[in-house]
Amino acid sequence: MIWDFNIRIMRAACAVAIFATLTLFTGCAPNSLIIGLMPIEPKHHPTKFKETDSLQPLLKWAPLTIEAIKERGDKDADKISDITYDLRIWKVTNNFMDLPVYTRHSLTEPQHKVEIKLRPETDYFWSVRARYKLDGRTRITDWSFAPATYANQLTVSDVRNRIPPPYMYRFRTP
Repeated sequence: MIWDFNIRIMRAACAVAIFATLTLFTGCAPNSLIIGLMPIEPKHHPTKFKETDSLQPLLKWAPLTIEAIKERGDKDADKISDITYDLRIWKVTNNFMDLPVYTRHSLTEPQHKVEIKLRPETDYFWSVRARYKLDGRTRITDWSFAPATYANQLTVSDVRNRIPPPYMYRFRTP
């Protein structure tokens, strides 16, 4: 039991180290750092799973914009085409990410209604990424997450109570 807890503490320490590195190189403030596409619905909270109204929830995220692509360093962003999105949902087991239970590729809108019924009263993590073409080549963004957003608000009690990693977007089915 203690060994399991120590492993979880080490995982949390690694997440904090990654967050610190990202903050150092991006210059982003801790409470505003989102990597990839911002979740719109359900809204992200680092320690709470927002309950959806359906076993087939509608997930929404901010669309990839030309401005965002320019910020990534693609100077020819005006020439992009064929923006699509990939979506992945993982079941949460023992407060950690399990294998994916739902995956979709080439979504044309920045939202998706899950096409299968998920398990009731179950916690899930989710993420999206964008694909687009530039100069005939496919480009892919990173999977979206919020590394340690609000991590400074987590307490030792949160860790002991096995609060899941604060960087994953999350929801709970009714």
